[in-house]
Amino acid sequence: MKYLLLLLSPFLLLSCGDLMKPKTSIKLENNAPYEFQLYQRETKDIPSENGKVKIGIGDITGGQTWLSVSKDSSAIFEKSIHEGDTLDFKLDETTYKITCTELINNLIGDDLGTFRVLP
Repeated sequence: MKYLLLLLSPFLLLSCGDLMKPKTSIKLENNAPYEFQLYQRETKDIPSENGKVKIGIGDITGGQTWLSVSKDSSAIFEKSIHEGDTLDFKLDETTYKITCTELINNLIGDDLGTFRVLP
């Protein structure tokens, strides 16, 4: 019985791997909102712990853009967002709110979006 337990212990540890992984979270100083700007078709690294979080947008057209959030190169959230919209996305066990505070669609030059992330 002792030998059987010794043989099975590596498999038991591997099956609990997700439970042992550190959770990823966005670094928010004193739970203050994290505000940032993105040019259209830009992706930005967001300060985070235990994983790489990126937020990106597509073309800014008609007061909206395509928003994507990824963790360690895997998309976890993709959705269209309009200026003034607030959307929820989940990162591991924490739900965050992202608000599109402004979208600027220039006739000439770079289009720009301003966003705020809250826990």
